[in-house]
Amino acid sequence: MRFLFLTGLFASLAAFGVTILPVTNPGFNGAITGSALTATTVASQLAEVNGIQGVKLYLQSPTGGVPFAGNSSALIAILTTSGLVGGTSTVAAGTTTTIAWDFQLAYDPGITLNSVSFSLNMYTPGEETSTTYLSQGAPLTSLDGHQFTGSVTTDFFNELAPGTQVDIQAVVTANYKATSGQNITLTIPNSSIDINAAVPTSVPEPSSAALVAMAGGALWLAGRRRK
Repeated sequence: MRFLFLTGLFASLAAFGVTILPVTNPGFNGAITGSALTATTVASQLAEVNGIQGVKLYLQSPTGGVPFAGNSSALIAILTTSGLVGGTSTVAAGTTTTIAWDFQLAYDPGITLNSVSFSLNMYTPGEETSTTYLSQGAPLTSLDGHQFTGSVTTDFFNELAPGTQVDIQAVVTANYKATSGQNITLTIPNSSIDINAAVPTSVPEPSSAALVAMAGGALWLAGRRRK
């Protein structure tokens, strides 16, 4: 009887469920004013954080382009993935998630980056204006002007249920000043853009923490009865 009770309890823990963001159909779009970029996006699954298995996006190899001379803004890259949301749990509107980035921009002498920005969007295809789940933009800072590392916390706008078709896109944009023939190179291998990244001080949600406490109490009780 005690075995059945513990088995049922751990089954309840396992059934607590997660939401799995899609890593299928990774893609890349890039266009520096003056030349087009080509690259291959790789998408992999992140470990579960607070009930959501997120997405890691990175490039198979560095990619670069030569911008026109003058002052301009350039869309450096759009990394994408799309597909059906998996898992067994629904993400409630207002659920907090962390978006993290770590990438490098190398540029020849003669190019000055005035600013770099990043944006992340997750939406139902064809319904960007009405059904958006995540939409977050951020100006980026770098100590050396080349390596950009940081994170931002945001909330889900709408409820996201398993079986929902979504597109995810991460966009890097730069405002620059360039002379003719100079190259900008984007590197994201060995680093990444993470949607629902782990945070160092992550705390279990109250409901999951309560279930873990119940399991611990049941094991303690079972041990007491065996003595």
